[in-house]
Amino acid sequence: YTVQVRAICSETDSSQWTNPISFYTALCIPAPTSIDGQGITNVTFGQTQIVNNNTHPIAAPYYGDYTAQVGDGQQGMPVTVNITYATGYTYGTPIWVNWNNDCEFSDDELVYWGTSTNVNPTTLTASFTIPVGTPLGNYSMRIGGADSQFNNANNLNPCLSTSYTIYEDYTLQVTEAPSCLPVVDVEINNITAHEAEVAWTEQGSAVNWIILLNDSSIAVTENPYLLEDIFANTNYTISVQAVCSETDSSDWSSTVAFTTECDALTTFPFTE
Repeated sequence: YTVQVRAICSETDSSQWTNPISFYTALCIPAPTSIDGQGITNVTFGQTQIVNNNTHPIAAPYYGDYTAQVGDGQQGMPVTVNITYATGYTYGTPIWVNWNNDCEFSDDELVYWGTSTNVNPTTLTASFTIPVGTPLGNYSMRIGGADSQFNNANNLNPCLSTSYTIYEDYTLQVTEAPSCLPVVDVEINNITAHEAEVAWTEQGSAVNWIILLNDSSIAVTENPYLLEDIFANTNYTISVQAVCSETDSSDWSSTVAFTTECDALTTFPFTE
């Protein structure tokens, strides 16, 4: 838009128009000046409506507006975004989603930050969870990549115009949550030689869960839950499933790994 103002002094007398002032009501448009190699060569995401984009900026400004490409994800569910780089360098990679649709990516709308390898090409698998209370609809999602600008997770700018940087915008469509929501934020605490405490965040109203400890399933009704009589100095993996009814269970949570402590020595002398 451009805006000009003039004064009306009477029915027959008005001032000249002021100089025009311009403003823009959409998301900021970054204008990076260069990339390493080919930059981003593929972005794939979506649950049932899949984005698989092989078209990317090949000249400055290295910004791609692909908001016409829509990938979907359910409320309360993880979204996996695969980003392929052909740069030969590690690239810090933030992702923002404009949850309030105010055309501005704020700090609390950063949903992911990670770093690719320097293998050429390399695919970074990013993941974030759509908040369960997010209204249904479409949201702008911005992916950024840079070989140095995004090395610090506390200094991520969604609208740079620097060298060796690239941005791409897409549309994320939020769809209705599944009938049984998965748990999130699984963590392991208070690890000893023979015990460990498992805790998680229940997104729905489930009061029954199944813990998968390596290959063994444990039905539980407590959160957190204390694992007892496990082996010392042993590697374990944990995932949790919510059980909403006899016929309805959630997807498994992401997997968390831990190692139990060694048994205390009680017999001396000891030879290893």
